[in-house]
This record gives sequence, C-alpha cells and structure tokens, in this order.
Amino acid sequence: MANINLTTSGPDLFQKKEEVSYQTGIISVILMAVLMVGVYFGLVVAKNNIVRDIAVTNENYNNLSEKLSSNNKDIVDLQNRIAVAGNLLKQKNKALDGLFQLEKKVAKGAFIESYDYKNGAISINIVADNLNVLARQILSLKENDVFSDVTFKSAKINTDKKFETSLDLKIN
Repeated sequence: MANINLTTSGPDLFQKKEEVSYQTGIISVILMAVLMVGVYFGLVVAKNNIVRDIAVTNENYNNLSEKLSSNNKDIVDLQNRIAVAGNLLKQKNKALDGLFQLEKKVAKGAFIESYDYKNGAISINIVADNLNVLARQILSLKENDVFSDVTFKSAKINTDKKFETSLDLKIN
C-alpha cells in the first residue's frame, strides 16, 4: 500500500493549535484571578457591613440594657412589696381585717381618703358627695360587727364642695 498524506499543511498547524491553547490558558488564568479578586473584595465589603451591623446591634442592646437596669430597681421594689403583702395576707392581721371590712362597707358616692392603723385602732378620713351619703357611710360602719367603737372626730366641706369627715374605729 501506498503512503498517502492527508494533511494540508505541515508543522505550522500544530504550532497554531499550541498558541491558541496557550492564549486560552492565559485568558482563563487572568479571568480566574479577576474573579478571585472580585470575590475577595466582595467578602471584605460583606465583612464590613456585618461588623457595622453588629456594632449597631450591640449599641442598641447596651441602651436597652441600661434602660431596663434602671427600671430593675422598681421591679425589685415591687417584688419586695409583693412578698411582704403575701406574708401579711398569710398572717392574721387586724389592720388588714379592718381594711377588708372598710372595703366592703364603703358606700356608693364615698371614698376613703386616708387610712392609719395604730394599736388596734383605725383613723380614717372619708369624703362623700353629700351629707346623705356620709350619714349612710357612718351608719354602715357602726353596724359592722368588726368595729367595736366608731368615734366621730370632725367634719368639713372641702374645696371641691364635697363633705369630709374624720373617724376613729376600734377593731374587736
């Protein structure tokens, strides 16, 4: 058989293919480098945004924490008051019994302006809309079995044109 050469050109064709693959390789490497630099700068920008967001969040947290810690004193005070009130409710306390009885016997149109308990006696100031309500209030206290003695101290008309009276009550 005869040797037949089917190629149209000689070694130039192989050289051009090497140049093309060499140029393609360089372009690929340059594109990869540009892509890596772009990703790097993107990550730097994202990191700076995250650091800024963390700083803002920490500042907000510190402000709220400071605000709540100043309110914490009030919360602790309220908790202490609740504990004391709970202990008083568990005990048999004449002051509380008298206060509960007063609460039940306050007439409509009257309210207790002040309350003072000392040694089994209660001093109260009652404010009423009119004399009829005031009289009903005093009568309901006298008829209550918890109070052994209801003593009238004083009466006057206040600046709001309401009737005020002071009473002393002794608890059984």
